[in-house]
Amino acid sequence: MADQADREADYWQKQIESAEGDNRYRRWLDVGQQFYERYKLEDAGGYMNSGMTVNSRQNRMTFNLFWSNVQSQQPMLYSRLPEPYVSRRFNNQDPIARMAATIAQRATSTDLERDDFDDVASSAALDFLIVGRPCIRGVYEETTLNTRIPVRKEDREDGQPRYVTEAGDEIPKDIVERDGRQMFVLDPKNTDERAPLVYQFWKDFIIGPGRKWSDLQRRGWIAYRNFMTKAEVRRRFNDHAANNVQYSYSAYSLSSDERQANNKAGAGGAGE
Repeated sequence: MADQADREADYWQKQIESAEGDNRYRRWLDVGQQFYERYKLEDAGGYMNSGMTVNSRQNRMTFNLFWSNVQSQQPMLYSRLPEPYVSRRFNNQDPIARMAATIAQRATSTDLERDDFDDVASSAALDFLIVGRPCIRGVYEETTLNTRIPVRKEDREDGQPRYVTEAGDEIPKDIVERDGRQMFVLDPKNTDERAPLVYQFWKDFIIGPGRKWSDLQRRGWIAYRNFMTKAEVRRRFNDHAANNVQYSYSAYSLSSDERQANNKAGAGGAGE
């Protein structure tokens, strides 16, 4: 089982490294970064000088027209939180369908407000105008509650032990836990499920080969990079992963736009 997981991890690592090493992709990243720096008028020290700056040596003012154009066009792409509208496909006399559409419309409106979609869409519009690559993706989130199910130990007819619940279901030994003299298994149950829309920084996702989006859906792949702290790795995976991952990034090693993007994605911290 572990060997299969290692082979799959090695396969996907090679796929991502091959895509990232493509010369055309590397050139596009460089050009996109130059556009971002031009938009911010970022100097060698990383300080942002958007808008108007004063050149004291040449005694003249410099106005960033690229920044001004982007700021003028951004409200045309996105200016305010959209108002969802859900309608029935077949407009017949069906009160249940009408009520279901009303519930879906109100639930969508609530989710957009709760997930701060306004900030997500504004950031994606900015990426579209600067580098031409916006990305908004849905993230599945679940909240689980572990319930203890008592387990007792019995002997089979051949004398070998087995572990069963009160309902008589046999449980594998490796998932049985012990609290003093009591044995139990944890039964996780979903108490909440969500799929919020989140902003993904334009340099933190990459796609496999394909001429159009349907090619990626059929046989391609999409990869996202997330910056996580050790505690976040432990919560998402386990202690083994948290203790063996190489943490190669820090908040100070990222550029200002990368730090801002990861803060908006709610993944600030060190690690990869």
